[in-house]
Amino acid sequence: FLPLFEEKVNTASVTQGIQLPESFNVSDFFSDCFEYLRPNQLLLDSISNLQEAGYKVCFLGNVALIDGPNGNNFTRKRMYLRFTCDYYFESCQVGLARPNPKFYQYALEKMNVKPSEVISVEALEDLAKVSSSIGMKGIAVDDQPGVLKKLSELTGIDFKKLSRPVACNPDNVTHCHFTTTSGVKLHFVEKGNGPAVIMCHGFPEFWYSWRYQIPFLARLGYRAIALDQRGYGGSDQPPNVEDYCLERLSQDVIDLMDTLNIPQAVLLGHDWGSAVVWNTTLHFPDRVKAIGALNVGYIPAHVRQAMSKHLINDPKQFDYVFYFRQE
Repeated sequence: FLPLFEEKVNTASVTQGIQLPESFNVSDFFSDCFEYLRPNQLLLDSISNLQEAGYKVCFLGNVALIDGPNGNNFTRKRMYLRFTCDYYFESCQVGLARPNPKFYQYALEKMNVKPSEVISVEALEDLAKVSSSIGMKGIAVDDQPGVLKKLSELTGIDFKKLSRPVACNPDNVTHCHFTTTSGVKLHFVEKGNGPAVIMCHGFPEFWYSWRYQIPFLARLGYRAIALDQRGYGGSDQPPNVEDYCLERLSQDVIDLMDTLNIPQAVLLGHDWGSAVVWNTTLHFPDRVKAIGALNVGYIPAHVRQAMSKHLINDPKQFDYVFYFRQE
């Protein structure tokens, strides 16, 4: 891909009379992009460890635009904190800034906690003294390993252990049913408000396969919707084989969107669900804003070989499906 892309860029620059910098290199450009998107994994894992242990994590910070080489890193870190922390307060939102004790008190009130229940991690000793003055446990550490060591002493958490992402509780999502245009009653769950993201599970699963993605997407500001496809979970199980063709499954997704008055959505699919969202995108491109397919890339119809012939030639890759057909 990269050599072809670089060739196209060079050709376009000559055609349009644009002089590219001598240092321009497509590989370096993409490497820089990937590096910019790379998260601070230690920070995110540490927050997950705290949340798994039952702690609520809050970011309380003075926020300003930073010019220079460190500006992007600071902005990127804020982006991850905003979507990962349970609470996020910026000075520009509140009209208060540290070291003003009222900023801390504002956060305490919003979180509905007592000062004695809070550990305040600060980069400066003066700020730690301010948080301690109103009853919090203020600690001053200016590097991540030092922070984790101190937090481990105070909480007993082993931050070297990888935590699992936060999963949604089935009781804390909205369960709904609707009837498709073909008369099949389907179950789905949803959480959050905003642009719609519809998730289609694989075989032999149901909506709970997306239990880690649902709360994360909802926290990001999306309406996370996970469908029990026909034949699974709380949805109807039509008796005929033809009831499960891709055309019917794709129409189910569109019927769900029509029922919820969603003109366009992002579709996510895993395993067999990927085939469903690819087919939905192929036949209803105006209804799909973007697509994410896990495990299964797009496979166009073969003009000379049916899918059944492919199954016969290489049956082992579908052992997990055939297992459920055994008596």
